[in-house]
Amino acid sequence: MGKIAFVFSGQGAQHTGMGFDLYNNSPIAKKIFEKVETIKPGTMELCFNGSKEDLAQTKNTQPCLYCV
Repeated sequence: MGKIAFVFSGQGAQHTGMGFDLYNNSPIAKKIFEKVETIKPGTMELCFNGSKEDLAQTKNTQPCLYCV
């Protein structure tokens, strides 16, 4: 049986555009982003196009990091 690992990046790892390639190339990642979007609308826009200042706010950083 294969092993599963979970990796959680910390605050400060966020950047504009994070997860965009993942979203476009992984059906599973796309589902995660879309699910988070139903819980916290605007998350995808923030991850893909958010300003450095907006992404630095914990209320925005954590949902984006969760998706990635």
